[in-house]
Amino acid sequence: MSGDSHKLNTPFLRILHNTLVVWLADTSKFSEALVQKLLVEAENLYQVLDFGLRHEATWEVAARVVCQTRLFASRLSQQRVWLELVVRALVWCQEAGHLWAELLLVQGQLQRDLAELKAAFATFAEAEPMITELGNRELIVRLLYNLAETYQEDDQLQIAKQLCLQAIEQLEAGEDMPYWRAATLHILGNAQRDLGELDEALVSLKQALVLEEKMGDSLAYVRVLNNLGRTFVTAGQFEQAFMVFTDCLELLADMPYENDKLVVYITCGSLYVEQSQLEHAEEFFTKAIALVRTTPIPLNSQAIVFNNLGYLFFLQKRLANARYFLGEAITLRRMLSQDLRLANSIGSLGEVLLCEGDREGAKRAFDEALALVEPLQNVPWGARMRQRFADQRQLCM
Repeated sequence: MSGDSHKLNTPFLRILHNTLVVWLADTSKFSEALVQKLLVEAENLYQVLDFGLRHEATWEVAARVVCQTRLFASRLSQQRVWLELVVRALVWCQEAGHLWAELLLVQGQLQRDLAELKAAFATFAEAEPMITELGNRELIVRLLYNLAETYQEDDQLQIAKQLCLQAIEQLEAGEDMPYWRAATLHILGNAQRDLGELDEALVSLKQALVLEEKMGDSLAYVRVLNNLGRTFVTAGQFEQAFMVFTDCLELLADMPYENDKLVVYITCGSLYVEQSQLEHAEEFFTKAIALVRTTPIPLNSQAIVFNNLGYLFFLQKRLANARYFLGEAITLRRMLSQDLRLANSIGSLGEVLLCEGDREGAKRAFDEALALVEPLQNVPWGARMRQRFADQRQLCM
């Protein structure tokens, strides 16, 4: 580790190094108490890391702290700031070893969190040969997990599922790592749900939930619980879904994670739409919009809120409002390069335009949506979307 005595040749560098060493120890193990500490001291931590990455004597310990605090950066919506720190650390890291590989994994994770999927794939591809050469089982599992989550975000669900199964094989071949097993089962369950394998999805998510409860990570538990609720919705088990979402909201009430609250508001609103209880759906989507307007929320989450509220207004025949919010969703989704989600928003806008009597505008929208979804028909949602918009396009003739 950096910090050789001959390099720490000023009082400032010695103090900086010692401060970083304290942060390295303090962030070595996750706890709710640490999250609360970081909520208060996030700016102080950033300043220490910023200074640490400016000096040869302290860059390595600073880089290790950056890696250890990646989870907290995501929870505090500081992904962009931490990504800049990782990039700076990689400039110092001349030896392609364990630390270099870990920095690349963190860089890819943060890029994915920011919906920069192409960049994330490129980063993981750069890391893979070294991780394979090192043969470190934890790094291999982390790479497989991160690739799986990125492929899931890119709607390549079969690949995501297979990568999760490979990660589980690695976990079963050596010492168990409960954190990564729970995280992998979570992504596996989400992929299985979106592939229509609902029984398998419920098993995977329930197993992940048990592990998260044992580990005491309240937010991770809520995230799995929310996706379990989404799976109940997909399976038509609405009563169970209502119970799950109620539990999620109760658990999140005293937590500072606004984006996670927004995600649950979206899922609750979507459930009420499924039940044709549009006034209740609007209450939850309005809560989500309020968070978007007042707190730092990732663009992907903003796009989901705008899309869902726009479609709700369409169902309520409030067409001007629907057109506005779907337009906002389309603008964001063009920035994010999420073809299936973009197709959904554009096709929904086509339905609004058709309802308004703008057949030419609707036809153009349906044509663009169908072109986007054409390569993604292997995804059940994509196949259903294609049929829906193809049927609507016929009404434009």
